[in-house]
Amino acid sequence: MTPRGTAVIVTYNSAGSIDDCLRSLAGTVDAGIFKVIVVDNASGDGTADLIERKYPWVELIRNPVNAGFAAGNNLALIHLVGDYCFFLNPDTRVGAGCSKGLMEFLDDHDDAGCVGPAIVDETGKKTLSYFAFTGFITSVWMAIGLQRIFPLNRTDEKFELRRKPSKKVVRVDRLLGAAMMIRNEVLAKVKGFDERFFLYSEEEDFCRQIQNAGWKIYYTPRNFIIHNGGESSSQDTVLAIAATNWSRYLLLRKHCSRFKAELSRIIWILTLVIRFLFSIPRSNKRKGYILSIKSLLKPGYFDKKLRPDRIINGEAKS
Repeated sequence: MTPRGTAVIVTYNSAGSIDDCLRSLAGTVDAGIFKVIVVDNASGDGTADLIERKYPWVELIRNPVNAGFAAGNNLALIHLVGDYCFFLNPDTRVGAGCSKGLMEFLDDHDDAGCVGPAIVDETGKKTLSYFAFTGFITSVWMAIGLQRIFPLNRTDEKFELRRKPSKKVVRVDRLLGAAMMIRNEVLAKVKGFDERFFLYSEEEDFCRQIQNAGWKIYYTPRNFIIHNGGESSSQDTVLAIAATNWSRYLLLRKHCSRFKAELSRIIWILTLVIRFLFSIPRSNKRKGYILSIKSLLKPGYFDKKLRPDRIINGEAKS
């Protein structure tokens, strides 16, 4: 029997979390609901060997370089089976009935191209896992720190200030990439993730592509996953901070006017300088701010100097 869908997980030094994630999917594999694909981005902690040894039912793809989240997911696309693809982070555990519930949601909502479940932290608290698209206003809102105090979001095409996720099904702009179920029919149209994004913003760009193709994106609180949050990125905080700020600029360049993108870039450089001045000396955040400023001052710096899959022996690929 052909599985109804495929779960895709991209790992990077995830040996400490992938066990729990795969165990949470084992029941759906046994029931014939899912095929599971793991793309390992050249982990140095034995993640791929662990998976190969303990989970023979996983289709393992060993990527020889750390190519990032977008490229890793794209490697799996030609191996998909069934009608649905469930993109998951390795530091998640899928709640009971979640996979089946999300499939049933897509079955029942013909206009839905993508749906995301509630995301629960280790304390059992539901966290915001959907957000408004990044534009000039929302970018500035984040730059000056207002997003932390007054989280600006958009549901059912209306802006709102909300700290807690909705208790009902809502249409959203974009979902957190930790857990998204998508119709394979939609994936065929949007042709995967934009690999110019190494880390962060790739799922937002992906959600824009889905909506541009005429599909809607939903959040449902009826199903959930447990998310540890940021395990891979926390292993290299410096690179993660630089990637975040560079990816945001790429996103604005792609989806906003050149004027708005460049003005936002200037504002972010100024706010990053302020954050640098008030950060703890010699901290990883301080180093991340420096590399972010360099990346935004000199477009191309991130890809040439920082992106792992573009660097060989300290030199950028030609």
